[in-house]
Amino acid sequence: MIRLLIFLLTEFGVWLLSKAGRIILTSLGVGLVSATVSLTLLNQYISYLQNSYSALGEVAGILSLAGVDYGLSIIITAVVIKITLKAGSIRFGKL
Repeated sequence: MIRLLIFLLTEFGVWLLSKAGRIILTSLGVGLVSATVSLTLLNQYISYLQNSYSALGEVAGILSLAGVDYGLSIIITAVVIKITLKAGSIRFGKL
């Protein structure tokens, strides 16, 4: 059992150090940064709308409660990851 675990961990490490592993980890890192930045900017924009404009701020608050900011952040992150993977010429299924 321990030999199998060591073998699996070794193979996983070799895969991580391969070109595909580096590109995938790089794209996930870029995706994480883009998700953080886009979510922060969207939340700041919604807060600005709520504080500056009364009627538009209420609409922005409702959209925020509905999770639109998280949805847009997920879409932006998916696009960034897809672009990064295509730049590294790695394909998964129908990307």
